[in-house]
Order: sequence, then structure tokens, then C-alpha cells
Amino acid sequence: MALIAFLVATLIAGTTTACAPIGRNEPAPDPSASCVEAPDQPLPGTAGSGESAPDGGGLRVVESGVSLVPSGAGSLHTASVGVMVENTSEYAAYRTLIRFEVTDESGAAVSTSETLVLEVPLILPGTQVGVGTGSYLDDGKTVTEATQVTTHFDTTTWVAADDAPRVAIETQHDSIRMSDREGVNWSGRVNWQMTSPYCQGLVSRGVSSIFRDSSGKIVGGAIAAVRGPIYCAAGTTDQGVHMMSTIPDGIDESATVTYPYCDFSMEPTTPRPTMVPFN
Repeated sequence: MALIAFLVATLIAGTTTACAPIGRNEPAPDPSASCVEAPDQPLPGTAGSGESAPDGGGLRVVESGVSLVPSGAGSLHTASVGVMVENTSEYAAYRTLIRFEVTDESGAAVSTSETLVLEVPLILPGTQVGVGTGSYLDDGKTVTEATQVTTHFDTTTWVAADDAPRVAIETQHDSIRMSDREGVNWSGRVNWQMTSPYCQGLVSRGVSSIFRDSSGKIVGGAIAAVRGPIYCAAGTTDQGVHMMSTIPDGIDESATVTYPYCDFSMEPTTPRPTMVPFN
């Protein structure tokens, strides 16, 4: 299984612990001494729309998918949503508020769940990030009514390249252990290994998984708003989280990718000018 580099963190200029090239007679560097010092405060930048960066680029959807997941009783009640978001600008998008709409063929919304509003800590220039979630359908909505997902990039902070050197957290999928209890057949524990280059643990804003079928098409996603320190720990750690009622039938498990959402500080405690994200 290939390592997937999920670029979820950035660094204020001058704080990177860099290693010089190794000469013929120089020993290899100690891996424990090559970690990156993380900032302990939010990154500076310019607030604006996620669709339009200062240089004319912005955020865009490159791929998306939605599937309906039945409850244990057989009635369809959850939309499993997966979206790949690309940053086409030369700026980093910091704390991007993303809002989904699950709609029927006429464009009418069929879900108003709070899980349709998420905040992604960082999307670096030229990179793609997976955003997955699950959303309960509103009362009275049926299988034929949830057919597509629309993504809105409401707000972000655009951080200049000089203030956001590129560093990566890597994840490698391990397994999905599906639940076999009645009523939770579309739930399961998603397991992965994460390697962080940071010397300190960061602040977890949750984790998202993207699910694909055997053709490679996105068929859904999931979000777990976990806050434990293990999910953004320093070094290499084995991790797992329970995804509830959001794993579609017929996925290619080996194609699953999980994206830890790691931030440098806690989210704002003051009232936000827009909607409050689920994570």
C-alpha cells in the first residue's frame, strides 16, 4: 500500500530544523534530531473566500461521490460523502470552512445535518486533501432523493508561501474492521499508520476517510471529530477510529485513505462570523 502524503501542517519561516547534505565522511543524521518544531499559535494571513486566493488561484473540487447507507432496519438514512479538494494557488489555505449540500435531482436539499459543515486546518499549494463526512437524511427523504453533493468553500485564511514552508504528515492504510452487530452493519473501525515530522504533537481537529470502489471512483466518506492527542502525535503511531453508519457497500478497502486534521492551536472560542464546523 502506497504512502499517502497528507499535507496537514505548516510552519512559520525560520523554525524548521533542517539537515545539511551528507558528505562522504559525515555520519548520517540522527532521525530523532531531524524533527520540525511546530508553531504554537495560528498562522498569519489574509481572510477571504476559499474560492479565490490573492494570486487568482483558489480551492476547487476535483472529484466527489455520495452513497446512501441503510440503517440496520433497512431504511436509507445516511448519506456517505467524499470529496477531493485541490488548492490551485501559491498560497496555503488555512482553516478553510467547507459546507456540503446533499440534494435531489431538482437541487433541493435532503439533509441539514451539522456534519455537513467542516473545517480543514491546512491545504498547501498544489496539493489535494480528502474531506469526508456522513449526514443523516431529513425525515421523509428516500433513496431516490439524494443523488449528488455540492461543495461550498465559505471562508479561509490565505497564508503566503514565505510563512508556510511545506512539511508533510504521511498516512498508510491498514485495515477496516466492519461491525457485525445488528443495526451497525455499515459501521466499522478504520485503522491506519501515521508518521508526523513534528517534534511535538499537534491539536487534533478530527480525521476523515475517503472510500472508493474497485474502479477507483469515490463512493463516500466519513468524519470522526476525535480530539485525543494520539491522532496528531509526533513520530510514527498506529491509529484507528470508529466510523458510524457511513461505510458504503462494495468499497475497495485497500484504496481507503485517511486524512488527519491537525492544527497548531485550538479553534477560536469567540463567536464565528459564519457557521460553526462540526469538527
